[in-house]
Amino acid sequence: MKGQSTFGQFLLAGAVCSVLLMSAVTSSAQIYTFTRGINTVAGTDEGMVDWKVNGVDYLNLQAFFVRMDGATAETQLTSGTYVPPMGTRPPSITYSSIPNLRVGNTMTFTGSGSSGILNQTIALANTSATETIKFSFFLYSDFNLPGAAGSDSVAINPATGNYANATQISANGSSVRQDFQLATIAYNVFPAHIEATLDPAGLLASLKDGGVTALSDLRTAGMGDAAWVLQWDLELKPQDGDTISLLYVAVPEPSICAFGLVGALAVMLRRRLTLG
Repeated sequence: MKGQSTFGQFLLAGAVCSVLLMSAVTSSAQIYTFTRGINTVAGTDEGMVDWKVNGVDYLNLQAFFVRMDGATAETQLTSGTYVPPMGTRPPSITYSSIPNLRVGNTMTFTGSGSSGILNQTIALANTSATETIKFSFFLYSDFNLPGAAGSDSVAINPATGNYANATQISANGSSVRQDFQLATIAYNVFPAHIEATLDPAGLLASLKDGGVTALSDLRTAGMGDAAWVLQWDLELKPQDGDTISLLYVAVPEPSICAFGLVGALAVMLRRRLTLG
């Protein structure tokens, strides 16, 4: 029963993806776009490239990378299988190009009035029945806040390590915040490495250049075009899994000259139960 309530459900989600393969698109062009209430989202093989709230876009790119233990480069997760929303089932995209590793990204959008809400679940599963896998998972975030371009700063806190949040602030007062909340007492994992930058293109290129990226652990950057990367180092036993849960809230500020963004991103990394 333990496995059925955790990893088994993830395998079932993979089966649903296979059944609905005819409705999935895996080309390098735009592979998904949909609107839910005041939220409009679009993604390509690069990752999620738009999150518009009431027509205002807050996101340039969110992308996932993996480096398996012993590998000499990171691999970007691309060519995922997208399953559109149906009824109460949220949209999802599943990546399975790396042997023994399945990564699922499920998105739920709500919100009303001026506030948009995105709940995102990233499920990482070891599909092998016999092999333990070790790997690093990279979450690349490049938000372009409404207002003057290139006027953002970012800080990843606290300064003492055990990083708990990242906050991006624009000169006009708009901001986006990430909070990392740990889901269980038994298995708490903070990001092992981080990097804040004013060179998003350079940081993205380093993750794609065919070599090992050693994040600088720089926790602040600004003013300019801000972005950041978080890296988790994980070990999954056979048919084990971890989940990163994210919550974003976008709130336009009518009191300033341009829309503002007040965001909260709760990131929970919890140990999945193994199959009994």
